[in-house]
Amino acid sequence: MRWRTTGSVTVNNLSEEHIEMARVSTYLNFMGNTEQAFDFYRSVFGGEFTSFQRMSEVPQPSLPEHEQKMIMHVELPTLGDHVLMGTDSLESMGHSLVFGNNASINLEPDTREETDRLFAGLSEGGKVTMPLAEMFWGGYFGGLTDRFGVQWDVQLHLVDRPITSVRMAERQSYGVNPERVGMRR
Repeated sequence: MRWRTTGSVTVNNLSEEHIEMARVSTYLNFMGNTEQAFDFYRSVFGGEFTSFQRMSEVPQPSLPEHEQKMIMHVELPTLGDHVLMGTDSLESMGHSLVFGNNASINLEPDTREETDRLFAGLSEGGKVTMPLAEMFWGGYFGGLTDRFGVQWDVQLHLVDRPITSVRMAERQSYGVNPERVGMRR
């Protein structure tokens, strides 16, 4: 397990209150609209930014004035221990950005109400690619691309649905061994 420190060193080279466990986060790049995107995400998830830096706040080569106002780094806690991070790509530094379909952010809320709320919020101004529905694998699942081009999957694991013979046959028709697909509890 890796550790990173965020504070002073006091005991065994680490101060207990300043130690964080390693984590996985999602980092998003935008071409000049990171602040708008993260204001939108904050309106959906709530909470506050845990880090927020503009390009003007960090040592950089001379940047055009409009790029100095752009975002160098922002962090927003979403669900559980997950953190959404972002930055603006800079044309003056030769950055280019192409949104593709090779990644999505997967959210797994605890309740149907929270699933519906997050899905509705993120899809506002975006495009629903798969409406929320109960799926053969035992999930309440939907997919969307938000108004900034980011793809999201939202899934509630349904633990109270028994695996019926019909659902087992559905899983087998998709090439899934129904005995190896567990329901998260």
